[in-house]
Amino acid sequence: MSTAAPGAPAARDDLLRLADAYYELGNYDGSITEYLRFAFFSPDDQRLSYAYYRIGMAHGHLDDWESASVFLRNAVAAAATPSARDRARYESAIAYLALRDFELAKIELFQLMSTAGDASYKSAGALLLGLSYSSEGSWSKGREYFGEASLTLDSCVTCGEDLREIDRILATLERRPTAKSPTLAKWLSTFVPGSGQLYVGASLSALNAFGLNCLTGYFLWDELRKDNLRDSALFASLVWFRYYQGNRTKAQALAEGANRNYQELTMRRIFDLTLRVSAHIRMPEDSLSSQ
Repeated sequence: MSTAAPGAPAARDDLLRLADAYYELGNYDGSITEYLRFAFFSPDDQRLSYAYYRIGMAHGHLDDWESASVFLRNAVAAAATPSARDRARYESAIAYLALRDFELAKIELFQLMSTAGDASYKSAGALLLGLSYSSEGSWSKGREYFGEASLTLDSCVTCGEDLREIDRILATLERRPTAKSPTLAKWLSTFVPGSGQLYVGASLSALNAFGLNCLTGYFLWDELRKDNLRDSALFASLVWFRYYQGNRTKAQALAEGANRNYQELTMRRIFDLTLRVSAHIRMPEDSLSSQ
């Protein structure tokens, strides 16, 4: 390690080498510290974008995507070459996707696709735009960009199969975006307690709702039969209505939960297929360098 002053060229090189060594060893906290020291002592160095990029990637490895997005944007701003800017912008879009900030991810991806010199970034950008739109529930726009990606990856047989499966999934979602109707479930349980739960597929909940409402309904009818109007009114307002209304609300909530599960499972499959396709895109390896 050099004994030069921190701002001297030799000392900067040592800081960057140490940061790189920590990063390669998986000591991301240590690498962040050293890259930040390099950035502090080297505000005008052409490798500043590389340092910010590595800080962002290290935060990503630590699942701190908020910090990752900040430093990757700094890397874009400080990039000395178009290829370095493209690589940082691509990773910045991934960080925004991880944060589920799809609007910012799309902004980065549109800029990437309009300015990138390497065709691989255009393919990856279209792929991630498809994922962004699909994650927002814009199935038709998702299909459009996945289709654009398939045109640029036509030489990859496996990619074509995966992208066709994604298209079939999104086409199904366009036709049937939900698994169950919450409104129908609620109305079914309005007329026959438990039938909405049965429609959703929650048999035990349906049995429970039907049993409780039959039991409370019997007690209410028994009080009315005896002309106990006061007791009937109290029982209806404090007990019977609570179970009856709860049965309707529960049916609706179960249908909404079934829809969330349906879309989450579907999007997980799309995400897995997108990862498989992206693995076949050869990104430039020398876009950012410490040299």
